[in-house]
Amino acid sequence: MLKLLLLLLATLTLSASPAHPPLVPNGESYDDIAHFKIGAGHSSTVQSVAFSSDGRFIVSGSDDKSVKLWSVEQKKLLHTFEGHSSGVLSVAFSPDGKFIVSGSWDKSIKLWSVEQQKLLHTFEGHSSTVYSVAFSIDGRFIVSGSEDKSIKLWSVKQKKLLHTFGGHSDEVRSVAFSHDGRFIVSGSDDNSIKLWSVEQQRHLHTFEERSNDVNSVAFSSDGMFIVSGSDDKSIKLWSVEQKFTGSMGYIIAYLGGANRLAC
Repeated sequence: MLKLLLLLLATLTLSASPAHPPLVPNGESYDDIAHFKIGAGHSSTVQSVAFSSDGRFIVSGSDDKSVKLWSVEQKKLLHTFEGHSSGVLSVAFSPDGKFIVSGSWDKSIKLWSVEQQKLLHTFEGHSSTVYSVAFSIDGRFIVSGSEDKSIKLWSVKQKKLLHTFGGHSDEVRSVAFSHDGRFIVSGSDDNSIKLWSVEQQRHLHTFEERSNDVNSVAFSSDGMFIVSGSDDKSIKLWSVEQKFTGSMGYIIAYLGGANRLAC
């Protein structure tokens, strides 16, 4: 009886779907938005994209060595930031939308001004490719993960390296701040996810993935969970609260090759 009711509900839902594409808040259809091709201005693979916190802008990083700023409302390119000597693998907006950070094959991290549309500073310290960059929620810090197996914490205001976290035995593919800025999580090709304290500048816990490279990690908004995506096509949910009890985490889904995650 329950199966019959569920089947009937699914049928009614499908039959009630609109014949035309739904409208987004500004009155355009999703078909209209589909014509906004973010990669149109790049001459090579687009490796990373991100929205500004207010949703008005998009930033993209590409193998063509450039970082591009786009207007969502106008659906056009606003500016191209140039300065990297190799492909750009990761980009992110600061929470206030005033800055962009980018990480590159050229081993550097660059800080860009959105308002002035210029390069503000180049952070150097990694000895190999920078795979992942992220801002803290207050915009004071940047974290980076690299092929050199390290995670680095940088001061935006002082424009200098604050600390290098070492512990991974293979390249670090993904890094993220917790929403309160107290913790950093990293995912690596050494099959592990590591939790770090920003204030204490030390390693707190290692979640063992056991058999697969970790391509992407993210915190839940309440900071209680970490989600990871791996080469085994799985997405795994880990409990931060139980980090000191040896929690194995919880597999919540198996999907096709997860390379990027966001919460």
